[in-house]
Order: sequence, then structure tokens, then C-alpha cells
Amino acid sequence: MDERKQVRQVYYPDDLIEEVRSRNDIVDVISSYVNLQKKGNSYSACCPFHHEKTPSFHVSRDKQETNRCITALDAVQVAMYIPF
Repeated sequence: MDERKQVRQVYYPDDLIEEVRSRNDIVDVISSYVNLQKKGNSYSACCPFHHEKTPSFHVSRDKQETNRCITALDAVQVAMYIPF
């Protein structure tokens, strides 16, 4: 018997995704969950997705994206990892 749970994928219209991006600053979204420290023009923190001692998680307000060890690049993708 297969005990794996099926995951239902939900797809949203591109215009809705773009509206969410335009109304939410990625630094504001992430900083409500992770303690970001300003470093020059960007922000950094220890990666919230694994334990580390040296910050490898970087967020750019200008580019509205992250540089990190996961595939989430922008506020919409990061929100997928936030428990609601």
C-alpha cells in the first residue's frame, strides 16, 4: 500500500503573481521572519532553511530577490516557505 500523500499544486494567474510582487517589498517580507542585517546595499542573515554560523542568505531590495542556497528568488517564492 502506498502511504505517500498527494500534493495538490495550485497555479495562480501571472497578473496576480505580479501584483503580489509589486505590493510587497522582499526585505519587509523576509525581515518579519529572519533577522536581516544591512550590509552595504543589501541585507544578509544566516540561512533560515538550515543551520549555519556564517551568513549565506542575502537579500537585495533594489533587485527584489535573494541570493541563497535554495531556489526561492523573490517575495512570491519565499512566501511558499512561510507557514501561514
